[in-house]
Amino acid sequence: MTPKTTDPPGLVEILTTVASEREARDLARRAIEERVAACVHYFPIRSVYRWRGKVEEDEEYQVTLKTPARDAVIRCGPGIPTTSPRFFG
Repeated sequence: MTPKTTDPPGLVEILTTVASEREARDLARRAIEERVAACVHYFPIRSVYRWRGKVEEDEEYQVTLKTPARDAVIRCGPGIPTTSPRFFG
């Protein structure tokens, strides 16, 4: 059985995190204004991770950008402030 989706064919989601709501809002607005993404969601999350040998816990914002698959790699560059975006098709 094929999963149902409301997304148009050929869109992928790019997930990244930023430190503050302001950064998330600015990234979302810039992505929409520059037509880098068709839709952007952002929301607060709690993250637990290892950094420089220590376990850290922080509040940050997850940003999900929906963009055409053919442009995802090209557009990922300077528009997304992260060293490790995740791609889900």
